[in-house]
Amino acid sequence: HALLADWFEDQQPPRWLDEGIAVLNDPVAKQALHLRDLRNAYYNHTSFRILELLQLEDHPRQDRIPAFYGQSLALVQFLIERESPDKLLKFVARSHTVGHDSALREIYDIDGIAALEQLWQMHYDALASR
Repeated sequence: HALLADWFEDQQPPRWLDEGIAVLNDPVAKQALHLRDLRNAYYNHTSFRILELLQLEDHPRQDRIPAFYGQSLALVQFLIERESPDKLLKFVARSHTVGHDSALREIYDIDGIAALEQLWQMHYDALASR
């Protein structure tokens, strides 16, 4: 949390990024519990659409918190594995100025939110089968 506070200075970092990076620094066993919560949320239809997660400004309602932490972790992992931690922060910064679709095209060569949603689905399916 402190690292992102320094990076974002005058603004709150996106909630998904803040929590996803924080959970990424938890022990692997705790991360596995968050990913288990994500699998349960996906099965119970309480997971988030990618755009919904990206636009979330505060913590979600209580029944969606487990999905939020698991999906934030998984999205951060997905984007870091796709490129690098630097690109993740560049994507978030560019999203603030040009929007998510343009930032995805520019930073990750992903054709917008709809394409990210498809890539995320494939990533999630592979994650869920572990």
